Amino acid sequence: MRDSTGTTLTSSVEVPMRTCETSMPILRAPHWSTVQLVLRAAPLLALVAASGITTPAHAAPGPCGDGVANDGEVCDDGNTAGADGCSADCKHMEVGFCCPAAGACVESGPFVVRASTDAMALASSLFSQGVTVTSAVLSGAVGQGGLSCRAPLGVSNGVAFSSGLASAMPSVGQSASTDHGASNPASLCTSISASATRDTVRLDLTFDLALSYDGIEFDYIVGSEEYPEFVGQEYNDAVGVFVNGENVALDLGGNAITINGPFFSGSQVLTTNGTMFNGTTPRLTSRAPIMGGTTGNTFTVVVCDASDGLMDTGLLLAAVAGCQGTCEGTTFCGNAIVEPGEGCDDGNNDDSDGCDTQCVLDTCGDGDLDAGEICDDANTDELDGCTSACVASDGWSCDAGVCSPTCGDGYVVAGQETCDDGDAAPGDGCDATCGIEPGFSCETPGEPCVDVDECLGDPFDVHAP
Repeated sequence: MRDSTGTTLTSSVEVPMRTCETSMPILRAPHWSTVQLVLRAAPLLALVAASGITTPAHAAPGPCGDGVANDGEVCDDGNTAGADGCSADCKHMEVGFCCPAAGACVESGPFVVRASTDAMALASSLFSQGVTVTSAVLSGAVGQGGLSCRAPLGVSNGVAFSSGLASAMPSVGQSASTDHGASNPASLCTSISASATRDTVRLDLTFDLALSYDGIEFDYIVGSEEYPEFVGQEYNDAVGVFVNGENVALDLGGNAITINGPFFSGSQVLTTNGTMFNGTTPRLTSRAPIMGGTTGNTFTVVVCDASDGLMDTGLLLAAVAGCQGTCEGTTFCGNAIVEPGEGCDDGNNDDSDGCDTQCVLDTCGDGDLDAGEICDDANTDELDGCTSACVASDGWSCDAGVCSPTCGDGYVVAGQETCDDGDAAPGDGCDATCGIEPGFSCETPGEPCVDVDECLGDPFDVHAP
């Protein structure tokens, strides 16, 4: 376990533990209210060798369109048509879709990470315009890598890596601190953080860059459960993205992304971030200069725990593509500079001040309920309950952004109500759900309905006195 200073102590429970100043010894992050066991020793991908834990060789891939995501394929929905969630070559999940290992893709829904040990599938999901992958090797434990879709903060479909379990990353408000029981002193992570030798996951790729480009760029988010209790201590988990041997996943000051670095010890940490992590960086975009037309370039991703295997750290990475012009440095939403691709940047990551965490101006019809809006149903249709000004249409009411017809307000909502006599009382021709009752005619909204059965002496007249 860790005590209040982070010192390792002996515990009667044979799993790693930590404590903090304000709680009893616990098995997961110090701010949790329940005690749960730490997962241990996930199965390794292959034999442990001096060079690390490596992915076994893959069999020859099957044909795209056979309904199964074979080796090297990200998805396979049983056809080779695009625009249905899975690209025509089975190499990419299209924007807004999530795809299972076999079968049809699903549009809309939550953030998902699908665990994968297929290095070439991970590479295919990661790389796009101008870049051709020629080899891929994944090292780590089963479950540390995965294919991500509908990731938060505007990150495109891509890949996820964790010092724990990648598939746990979408579990907002929950967590699983996973110790894989492996140490790798030779990891590239030690060039970033000297103690980052635990639970290493690594993806090594080689690629060619098309002649018309001057380098590459990529988007990513780094998150950690170490935040905030263990920032500034020896548990300096590390993340790196090395292009031709140089780490380019850096902050604006050129510092590597670690738990003790400027992002996690400063004011840019996002605590509402759509992931399991207590804190993440904003969405970062880093660039690296490479001569166009070159072959055999290297791209290496590493994520490592430091000092022990607890409190997982992870990386969401996407949209590695060729860039043109000045391809160097890091930019991010929230630095008060409106950069290419941003509609605004007000110097923070507050989602409620008109410029959201993706540096997109809040507008009516964007699907987000922003300050001053009564509703926002992701369109500007005037007749569906929420107007183009994001207020309720006549005859509708909205609660927490969800609109529904208001029976009893004197307005008849076409397709939803057949009458509205100004009240919601039944027995007067227009019932409590604004439907016309038998024997009545309701022609004028807001006016009483008319009894059209004149035979008041008829014993079968339900309206007879």
